Amino acid sequence: RTATAAGGAVGRGAGTVARVARTRLVERRQARERAAQWTEDHRVPLDAAFADGAVAEGPPAPLLPAETAEPLEPHESRLALAIVATLLLLALVIGVIGLTQGAGTGLGLGAATTPSAAASTRPGATTSTGTVTSATPTQLPVSRITAYDPQGDGRENDAMLPNMTDGNPATIWSSEGYASANLGGLKKGVGFVVDLGSTRPVASIRLLLPIPADVTAYAGNQPDTTGAQSPVSTGKAGTVTLAFPRGTTGRYVTVWFTSVTLAPTGRFSAEVAELAVFG
Repeated sequence: RTATAAGGAVGRGAGTVARVARTRLVERRQARERAAQWTEDHRVPLDAAFADGAVAEGPPAPLLPAETAEPLEPHESRLALAIVATLLLLALVIGVIGLTQGAGTGLGLGAATTPSAAASTRPGATTSTGTVTSATPTQLPVSRITAYDPQGDGRENDAMLPNMTDGNPATIWSSEGYASANLGGLKKGVGFVVDLGSTRPVASIRLLLPIPADVTAYAGNQPDTTGAQSPVSTGKAGTVTLAFPRGTTGRYVTVWFTSVTLAPTGRFSAEVAELAVFG
């Protein structure tokens, strides 16, 4: 009802202003017509205007009479301001009604915002359970790789070691061949050492294994199996990630195979296509 009454007041006020505006428009049009007629009656030909002694009769006519530029009367100004104020009040009332009814329109106004699953699980974000996910690990540079064969001759196809960091999964490093999965019973294990060049935080090492194997890794400042140990990955092929305890630091990461698999060569061996160390 309030909105209806306000609308009626606006309509009546607008009608009054319209009538006043039409009246002033007619007066101004008549004034312009009188000015044009005066100009026509007092026009002087161009050749006569420059003739000796030619003087224009009377002052020049203005383009428009002065009364056409007069401002609105005081009562008209007050009426116009009242109409503007009424329109603003009506718009405010309608806006408040719309906001209070927004919840029932399906627009979701005032509804609680739930973070999307993608946003809550991005690296470094806090999940809905309050657990903070770890940031994306940084790949560490590899200075060099050497064979690790403490119970043998110290060599394990050393010429093939660079194949693990050449970015080509088709090229591999393979250990020497053995007669059985337990390295022919000749040794407890075989592997290689990754030199990072300096001591730094180490989080994990990722291996791409063409054939299954039992493998673990150690990180520390000695090129052997005395540093921090990762869990053992048993009998898996494909991408294997060996993670170290939080806070592990070291210069060397030793990869240690304790059980190998029958390879296409007909011998039992360990194979790695690619590796990467992360800090």
